[in-house]
Amino acid sequence: MNTNIRYSINLKGASLFLRLGARIFKTGIAIILAMSIASLLPDDVGLKALAGVSAVVAMQPSIYRSFKTVSDQALGNIIGAILSVTMVTIFSDNFIIMGVTVIVLIAILFKFNLAHVATLASVTALIIMGQHTGSFYITAFYRFVLVMIGVISSSLVNFVFLPPKFETKIYYNSLNISSDIFMWFKLVLNDTTEFNNIKQDSHNLKQRVEKLEKIYDYYSEERPITKRHIHQQNRKKILFREVVQTTRQAYEVLNKLSRYQNDLYLLNNNFLLQIKLDLDSLTAFHEQILASLSKKATL
Repeated sequence: MNTNIRYSINLKGASLFLRLGARIFKTGIAIILAMSIASLLPDDVGLKALAGVSAVVAMQPSIYRSFKTVSDQALGNIIGAILSVTMVTIFSDNFIIMGVTVIVLIAILFKFNLAHVATLASVTALIIMGQHTGSFYITAFYRFVLVMIGVISSSLVNFVFLPPKFETKIYYNSLNISSDIFMWFKLVLNDTTEFNNIKQDSHNLKQRVEKLEKIYDYYSEERPITKRHIHQQNRKKILFREVVQTTRQAYEVLNKLSRYQNDLYLLNNNFLLQIKLDLDSLTAFHEQILASLSKKATL
């Protein structure tokens, strides 16, 4: 009985994990790590929760973006810290100066192609310019350190804890999308569905294809750890790029079939039959290729 209960709890936990996604759990772990490190700093640091906030903002969907974020966030926060300290030293820390500082900071970040780190850099600048105790410069330094603790923590967690498996995601997403598209091929060509039904599902398919393309974008940015794997990684990227592009093309074919659904049945029966046979052949070959990717079949 206890075994069954534990098994049920494990299944529920796994189901919850799948629904929420690994990124949410990794964000929570990054917050815990960042706050743990921040707790080791002196008590007069203040606002130790800033490390947790920066960990949330800095969490990225891929390992490559995580490590790129470390350097970009460091540069952006250095610019924000220097600018905020300079503005407070010259003009004091009233709210008008704070607003002007953020405007100038964002303009500088855009100039250096660092617009993607503007949010955290602005937060850093505002917190440095806000309420502080003791020496302003020491407080500014500690708050910069807290931000970087969060950024580095999120990158380490993303690398160590459940790193994204883009190849698996691309394969199974493409497989599921293709299966749904091929099902609609048969329904449209056999005139067993209405336009409204396919229109509703077509919007959902479009979102899924766009999500698949976004996953591939993240995957294409990844870099191998060692140089000897570069060639192998590049071959895989080309292969999965073709998978994604083929899935997109299948969706476009479905769009055209649904658009001209009524016109299809005005065609000669032999010609319509040939279209069905050609699509059946293409879909079967596509499924065979996808099967070969998972080593379930050989071409």
